[in-house]
Amino acid sequence: MRKNKSKPSVFNIPRSNTIHGDNRLGLAFFYSRRNLRVLRSIGIIGENEGWRSYERRMFRLLTNPSSDLIDTIVRTKESLFRTPTVLGVQVRCAGLLSDDQESAVKLDEADLRRVPNQVKQVAYSTGVHRRQLTVFLSTDSDVAEERLRRSLKMYHIVSVRDYKRGHTTRHKVSDESIQRALLDLYLLAQSQTLLVTGTSGYGTVAYSLSDVRKFNFIPVTKRHLMNM
Repeated sequence: MRKNKSKPSVFNIPRSNTIHGDNRLGLAFFYSRRNLRVLRSIGIIGENEGWRSYERRMFRLLTNPSSDLIDTIVRTKESLFRTPTVLGVQVRCAGLLSDDQESAVKLDEADLRRVPNQVKQVAYSTGVHRRQLTVFLSTDSDVAEERLRRSLKMYHIVSVRDYKRGHTTRHKVSDESIQRALLDLYLLAQSQTLLVTGTSGYGTVAYSLSDVRKFNFIPVTKRHLMNM
């Protein structure tokens, strides 16, 4: 077996027998100025648009809610968003706090106790009086929702009541849970300010679909539970 002394990479596969290492292409490979020029030249994005516009279009195409679900999103937004300013809060606990428990942990009990103060700080930064502010809460945990509502009772907190929460932990998620996930996702994206859970791809997609210039995140130290 011949040895390949160059750095492990997918580009070295033709000259290698085996490669041991992480061969995922980094973001810099895709998010280059050259690729941005190509996207503009073929009309995927406008001349004055950037990667954010590209991501918004791609995620909109990939999620692709049905016309019936779009109607539900619109009706739910009209029902829940009764103030000019909405703070979207996504709390992804995973672990034992999640309704569908899993080995990966994003927020544990100690982390969850810090979330109310983070919500208050972001709410204060909007410059809007709390009576003129709606907090839309999306979470994977009934426990988290109950505690946050209790700790933040001075705010008007709303969340989706239709459809059951779900997560693809050990089994295929139901169509009902997929609809709930899309409903929450697009309502988060319609918020004027976002506070999402760090390292959560769901929160990142919500930001990409939104018009907010900057999103706030809940710090996460990802861990794994033993014997799960």
